[in-house]
Amino acid sequence: MEHKFESTYFKSDKKKQTQGPQARSYEWGDRNSHQFFVAIATGPAYFEYSSYKDPARFLEAYASIPDADRCFFEQIREGQTCNEYYDIEWTLGQVADKSDILRWEQQMFTAFLNARNQYAPDYPLDTAHCRVLSASKNKKISLHIIIPTYVFENNHQHLNAFFLAFKDTWSSASDEDSALLDHIDDVVYTRNRNMRILGSCKFKDTGRPLQRAQWHEPSMVAEDEEFLITNPGPDSIQVACSTQEFVRAPSTSRSPRTCHEQVQSTMPQQLVDTVRAKFMQMPQATQFKMHCKQDCAMIFRLERISDGLCIVCKREHTRDNAYLRLAESGAIFFHCRRSCSPVGVEVRKRDLALAVDIEVAMALQTPRELTNVDILDDARFMPQDHLAPPSGHLQLGQGNLEIHRQQPPSLLIRRDTGGGKTVFTEALVKANKKSRFVAITCRRSLADMLDARLCFENYQDISDITACDRVVVQAESLYKLNLKFYCEDTILILDEVSSLMKQMCSDKTHGKMHNLNLHVFKRLIERATRVIALDADLCDEEVDIMKSLRRDFKVWNNTFQQQKDDKVVLFDDKMKLVHEILDLLRRGKRLWISSTMSARCTEALHAMLTKAGYKGECVTKNVDEAFKRDTSRDINNVMADLEYFIHTPTISVGVDYNVKGHVDQVIGIFSTYSGVDVESSMQMMRRVRHVNDKTYLVYVDAAVKDLPATASEVKDWICNQLDIVTGKKLWSSTLKLQFDDANNLTIPDDLYHRMYCMYMAKKHLSTNNFRSRLIRRMTQAGCIVTGRGNKLPRGHPIPKELKEKEKEIAAAWHQQIASAGAISLDEFEKLSHGTRELDSDQRASVHRFALMRAYNVQEHGTITEEWVRA
Repeated sequence: MEHKFESTYFKSDKKKQTQGPQARSYEWGDRNSHQFFVAIATGPAYFEYSSYKDPARFLEAYASIPDADRCFFEQIREGQTCNEYYDIEWTLGQVADKSDILRWEQQMFTAFLNARNQYAPDYPLDTAHCRVLSASKNKKISLHIIIPTYVFENNHQHLNAFFLAFKDTWSSASDEDSALLDHIDDVVYTRNRNMRILGSCKFKDTGRPLQRAQWHEPSMVAEDEEFLITNPGPDSIQVACSTQEFVRAPSTSRSPRTCHEQVQSTMPQQLVDTVRAKFMQMPQATQFKMHCKQDCAMIFRLERISDGLCIVCKREHTRDNAYLRLAESGAIFFHCRRSCSPVGVEVRKRDLALAVDIEVAMALQTPRELTNVDILDDARFMPQDHLAPPSGHLQLGQGNLEIHRQQPPSLLIRRDTGGGKTVFTEALVKANKKSRFVAITCRRSLADMLDARLCFENYQDISDITACDRVVVQAESLYKLNLKFYCEDTILILDEVSSLMKQMCSDKTHGKMHNLNLHVFKRLIERATRVIALDADLCDEEVDIMKSLRRDFKVWNNTFQQQKDDKVVLFDDKMKLVHEILDLLRRGKRLWISSTMSARCTEALHAMLTKAGYKGECVTKNVDEAFKRDTSRDINNVMADLEYFIHTPTISVGVDYNVKGHVDQVIGIFSTYSGVDVESSMQMMRRVRHVNDKTYLVYVDAAVKDLPATASEVKDWICNQLDIVTGKKLWSSTLKLQFDDANNLTIPDDLYHRMYCMYMAKKHLSTNNFRSRLIRRMTQAGCIVTGRGNKLPRGHPIPKELKEKEKEIAAAWHQQIASAGAISLDEFEKLSHGTRELDSDQRASVHRFALMRAYNVQEHGTITEEWVRA
């Protein structure tokens, strides 16, 4: 017995020993009403035992003990209440760097959390409930997970039974997670168990103290006492169980099956056959028989049928099984059951064709549907129902018989492009000849049709507040409408309602009239007699927003796939697609090319095709506005003599090409960084209503981000952007942040902010993984999507020629700026895009106009050369 560290410690004494030091420590602790028991390692297998009044008293003494003397263990005494805890020990096959260690720790924690929640949903966990300690280093991962939220009656019975039943569920996890879970130690739930304390080392391994896990924020800010297993918190929940409730089920270990029947997979057979064919090309294929894992379509179990060298752990195996993991990139990884590494060995490089097949399989399992649908049809063209009130019946009112007609409901219609929405709109107007109409559209083609065929006043012809019976406007002109006039017997048509909501969030579109246009938009929806909203990409969030403004909306969903069996070929290399474009033109094919690349890159492609002798037109933001309007209005005649037509989003909503037999194939070249979402990109290609070959050739860059992709996540994300509040980064002058009662930033729950958050969520969904989302949406539209992964050989002239064309266009652009003279400020804004590449003289010219703008100077000569150069 020795007094140290502010307590009495008992050690083995062979001369006087009638009781062991641990038993004497317990006896002494009971006499002194101590509740916290510890052990200290003083030799390779030698412990001294003691106790303290409570955990707080121990931690107070522990704080003054030098690090070199900290080899302390908490004793979980038999019958003592304890927190839920887990011990993970994982010896790696080779030395790993710190970044790999941290990544594997987090993978292990995530696998544990998922499996634990699936096993015991009545006692849910999230990362904030856990306290994680790490002693990982070089070739070993060591984690302790303590969960102060849940308490068990004792360690060796109740918690042990809980763990054993939990362990028997691991076989239902994915093979990768199961391999990680196997490293959780199952022998720590014994009587009088010693568990290392925060900050302490093992006697034989003093360089590996148990510390807070750096990657786990709740652990980094938690109090020391929260890491003690026998220190239940005041709000802890007692896990109600008995040993009988957790009787261990018959073993379901993942040992090799003796039967050879192949397990059926939910993965399409074509994809299974592709993976099997690639596996059979491996040298190790003769050692295994491949099976599909029933509950995990991306995993293929390999049953060993002959001895051989393992390519993962470099050892001879006789009985051990393995598995293949198919990554979403199309790469295939080989995993060994006996290996400690969760990464595996890449046996097949990324394969675009296989990656596309995976995305297609996923899309087919999750069809695109609206949640709450009132009217469902699968007709190819839009039925002429719900156009006008039915024939009325006589009803007594104010002493006279009057004809009473039941007004049909407002409609939210989702129907693919080409499904007859424009024809329905025309029929709607003709069926309600006595009603007033306001049509709000993004499409110039619809505005022209309503103007020419149904005598609608076009917003472009309106200079003042209007009150005519039929008017078609775009979002930026809503302020011109007389709201009092359009409150009675008015039918409101919202064409391309998804795009309209996006436009209603744009300061650039509305300028100083943004708030007024928002007010008119909201009041029209609320007060119109009836609202008809149509879109090919109507989603649940948009339905919720519209229904919050009026109660009579019915959702009409059409499931007919207008692009059924159209072919979509996805290219892995942009230059390979450009080579394909040249080859198609050489063979006499006529092409429609939709691009979201920069204007300069798009114009460079046009210049290269023109130089090659092909006749075409290119419309970007840099062309004259009058030319854009004329092209969109007369596109059918413009295309008649062209071999190709290239356009960017600048006119995408204003073009509908309906001539049959002219366009052979459609090309899509899309950039994630353009900010154009997947739905808009698909609409750009679908502006051609008749494609001879029913084929779309598409390139999308493979950029992937991790931006918030739901409206609620976008709200939280915006509130966390301090730069928006401080004015360093102005996203939208209409976006209003406010503080709640707890002084936290919030976003108002009004129409504008709901539309804004929804629009940002849809944009982020595309930005996060544009290519994946495009594949899924095209598959859901009925297309047959495939991938083409080969690239142009090194040294091919096409990339060099395109680069030279871009340089020529940039040089001409900069020359315009340098010799601009007294141009208008609007023209200056257009020319000065990309000023980082300007030389000193060009920058001086830009600076001149910047000064003119800053000081509101209209005369070019007023700004002297000295002032510019100063």
